[in-house]
Amino acid sequence: MGKSASDFITGIDNAKSHLNSFNETLFVSSEEQQELSQNMNDIQNAITEICKKASDERRGYTQEEVTQLDEYFSKLRELKDREIQIQSEIATAITQQAVTNAENFQGSLEEYKIQSQEWIKTATEQKNATVALIEQGTIEEVALLNQRYTTEEERQSEAYKKEYDAIMEQKQTKINAANEEVAKVSEIYTKGYLERSNINNEFSTELEKCLKQQEELEEEHKNAIEEIQTGLRGSVIDKNKAIEQEDRRYSVAQKEIWNQMYKNMTDSQAEQLGVWLAQVSQTELYGGKISDETRHIVDSIMDSYDKMPDKTRKSMKDAMSPMLDEMNKSEPSLFAKASSIANGILTRLRRAFDEHSPSKKTRQIMKFAMQPMEEEMEKGKRNLTSKAEELADSVNEKFKNMHGNLGTVKSENNYRRISDKEKSQSLIDYEKLYKIFLRALTDCKMKIDKEGFIRFIDDRLMEVM
Repeated sequence: MGKSASDFITGIDNAKSHLNSFNETLFVSSEEQQELSQNMNDIQNAITEICKKASDERRGYTQEEVTQLDEYFSKLRELKDREIQIQSEIATAITQQAVTNAENFQGSLEEYKIQSQEWIKTATEQKNATVALIEQGTIEEVALLNQRYTTEEERQSEAYKKEYDAIMEQKQTKINAANEEVAKVSEIYTKGYLERSNINNEFSTELEKCLKQQEELEEEHKNAIEEIQTGLRGSVIDKNKAIEQEDRRYSVAQKEIWNQMYKNMTDSQAEQLGVWLAQVSQTELYGGKISDETRHIVDSIMDSYDKMPDKTRKSMKDAMSPMLDEMNKSEPSLFAKASSIANGILTRLRRAFDEHSPSKKTRQIMKFAMQPMEEEMEKGKRNLTSKAEELADSVNEKFKNMHGNLGTVKSENNYRRISDKEKSQSLIDYEKLYKIFLRALTDCKMKIDKEGFIRFIDDRLMEVM
C-alpha cells in the first residue's frame, strides 16, 4: 500500500504531458501577444525615464510626474493581468478536458491511474508556467515601486507599505487561483478512482468490521479492569498483577485484529488503496475539497495505524515516507500549509510517519497526565486528549534531550491504579506532573500555545525528575 502511494507521486514526474496540445495561439492571436509585449516594454521604459530624471536632478517627483507614474503603473498592471488571464484560460481548458476524459474513461483501473498522472502533470506544468509569470510580474512591480521610493526612509513610510502589501496580496490571490486548477483535476480523478476500485466496498466493509471489533475489545477491556479493581475478578493481593495480565491480553488482541485485516487484504487491494491515498493527498496539497466519505476512510486507516503490529507499522512508514518527501520537495510552501491544517490528511500522515514523532511512551505520559482533567472541563473541551497528543508532538524534542527513564505507563487508565510503592520507585512523580500540566494549560488559556507550552514544560519538568 505504502509503496504504491509513493510510486504514484513519483510517477507523475515521468508521466506524459499534454501541455503542447494547448498552444497559446488557440487562446490569443500572435498580433495581440506582440502588442502586449511592446506596450509593456514602452511603459517600463517611460517609468524608468521619469525616475532617472528625478534622480539625476536630485529632486523629488513633481505632481505631474506622480500622476503620470500612477497612470503607468495602473496600465502596466492591466497588461500583466491580461497575460495571466491568458494562462488562466489555458489552465481552465486543461481542467475541462481532464474532467471530460475522467468521466468518460472506459479502460482498466491501471490505465485510469496512468491517465490521472498525465493530466495532473499537465495541470501542474501549466500552473508552474502561470506562477512563474506571476512571480516575474511581481518582481518587476516591486522594482518599479522602489524606483519611486528611492531612500530607506521613504520605503519605511505607510504609503510604500500600503502599495507593497497590495502587490503581495494580488500575487497570492493569483497563485491561489492557479493552484485551484490543479486541485480540480486531482479531485475529479480521485473521485473516479474510488468509484472504479474496490476501496469503497470490499476494503471499507473489512475496515468497518475491524473498527467494530476494536470497539468491542475496548469495552471488554474496560469492564475487565473495573472488575479487577472492584474485586470481582482475582484477589486483592494479585490485583496489580491481574491488571498487567489484562493489559497484555488487550494489547495482543488489538494487534491481532489489525494484523488479520491487512493480512486478508490482497496485493491488488493494497495497491489500489495506496494509489487512492496518494491522490487524496495530492488533492489536499493543492487546496482541493475532501468529501466526508473520503475523510472517513482515511481517518479509519490512520486510526488503525497506531494499533498495527510494529513490523507492519515500520513497513508502512518506510514505504509512505518517500511520498511525503517528494510532495514536500516539489511544493514546499503548499506542503507546509497543507500539513499544518488541524485534522488534515497530510497533517495526520506527516505526524504518523515523522521521524521525530513522539514515542508511544511519551504519548501515553501526555495523555495519562491529561486524563484526570477531562472530567473538569465543560462539554466544549471534550477533545482535550487529542489536543494533548498534538502537544506531545510539539514538546517531543524537549523530552528527547533529557536523560533518564520516563517510566512505563501500562495504559491510559492506570493513573489511579499505580501504588504508592510503584510511584516511589519510578523516576516520575505523576501527581506533580499532573499538576504541572494543569497549570500549563491554565497559563496557556486553553489556546494550546505551542511555544509557551514548551517553555513552561522546559522550565518545570525537571522538578519531577
